[in-house]
Amino acid sequence: MESLCHQEAADLQNNAAPKGPHPLRLLVRNVTAPLQAVVLLEQGSENRITALRPQEAFARLLSQCAYYQRDAVSAGRMTELAALLVTNVPVRQLTCRADGDAVRTLEEELRRN
Repeated sequence: MESLCHQEAADLQNNAAPKGPHPLRLLVRNVTAPLQAVVLLEQGSENRITALRPQEAFARLLSQCAYYQRDAVSAGRMTELAALLVTNVPVRQLTCRADGDAVRTLEEELRRN
């Protein structure tokens, strides 16, 4: 898997005296990648992944979003974005133990789809 941040070696060489509070900071650039899935986490006694239908995914996702519920514009925009997301990206529920097997379970599921 390719890293989302890449060190810009040329920029580091050209900035012998870096600016800012961290003299050894790394310069990075943003890289975009398609969103493969949204995974909602829940602790459980076993590792299990469940695909959520868009209606259920919408309700679960919206409850996790930060927006001004009393502001109609903010609430409308967040509702619109959540609906757009669940209709275009698979949403999964990962019920899992707090161990490395949970990560492997998720990786295997994402590779299959």
